Amino acid sequence: MPLLPDVPALAETLPGFDISQWNAVWAPAATPKDVLDKLSAEITRIVQSPDYKARMAEQGSEAIGNSPSELAAFQKAEIDKYRKIAQQANIKADQ
Repeated sequence: MPLLPDVPALAETLPGFDISQWNAVWAPAATPKDVLDKLSAEITRIVQSPDYKARMAEQGSEAIGNSPSELAAFQKAEIDKYRKIAQQANIKADQ
C-alpha cells in the first residue's frame, strides 16, 4: 500500500491471505445498453483521473475502475472465494 510503504502486506505474513474491501456501481437489469456504456465510460473516466486517484491514495485506497465484464468476473471470483470459506467454516445462511 503506497500510504504505508514500510508496512508488510498481511499476505506477506499470512501467505494466501487475500481479503480486501471493494465498491462497485450496478444498474437495474432493464437499463438500456447505451445507457450502461455511457455510465461505465464516465465512471471509469472519473475513477482513472489523477485527482480521484490522489484522493483515494490519501485514504489508503486504490482506484481501479474496470469494465462491466471485468467487474462481473471479479464479483464471481469473490463469491466463489467466500462460499468456500463459509463451507470450510460450516457457516450456513438463514433460510
